[in-house]
Amino acid sequence: MKTILLIGKIDDIARSLHECLIDTYNVQICSENVEHIQGMCRITNPAMVIVCQVSQDDEDATVFDFFNGQAKKTPLLLITSRESWATEAKRHLETVTFDYLLRPVTKDMVLEKCKRLLDDRSDLNSADKEVKKRKVLLVDDSPVLLRNVRALLEPRYKVFLANSGKKALQILKEREIDVVLLDYIMPGMDGLEVYNQMLADEYTCNIPVIFLTGVNQKQKALEVLQTMPFGYVLKPPDREELEDRIEEAVAGTI
Repeated sequence: MKTILLIGKIDDIARSLHECLIDTYNVQICSENVEHIQGMCRITNPAMVIVCQVSQDDEDATVFDFFNGQAKKTPLLLITSRESWATEAKRHLETVTFDYLLRPVTKDMVLEKCKRLLDDRSDLNSADKEVKKRKVLLVDDSPVLLRNVRALLEPRYKVFLANSGKKALQILKEREIDVVLLDYIMPGMDGLEVYNQMLADEYTCNIPVIFLTGVNQKQKALEVLQTMPFGYVLKPPDREELEDRIEEAVAGTI
């Protein structure tokens, strides 16, 4: 059950809101004191916050500034009496997912707003996770290896596939890639040629490349690696080694 922090004076309004929410959420009531709010946020880690505003004073601005600065990922619902108070609150909450209701309110109105704000938060969290994923370009002429390595990496990375050097260079023009896993020996344009073309292009010359190579190709790969710091991985690769190499390569470009 998700936790909602209900902030406001312990009066009939706050109690009524508590009754509206208690069957659907774990509701914790807190005073308008910022130190109390900070402590309750740390203890309960609320999914959202409801501020019950019965008047307008300087303490309100302090509360809103706290959420705008220190708890900006927590959606906030203001239940107030005047449109102008909601407008003032929004001015302080420019980085917070925010909505408001004007009293009088019904149970259905409150529950609908809570659901929407929480759904919006879930969408944002999902988007954040997707954005944070490193983008890896996997280049190999073997469809089996492409499929297997993608399965290893996809839980942690966004993986793009290329079955030839030509396709790899095309993807590099279209996408912002963080790391390239590049087969050393391929028909047509091999890994060395792809790598040299990347070095010659100002847009791709700084993208780290990790060679994928078989045991019998190891010495050739080592010769190439004299010009780059990001190494090679022997086929068939395992997840732990791949992830370690990718993270080392990315760290080396920061």
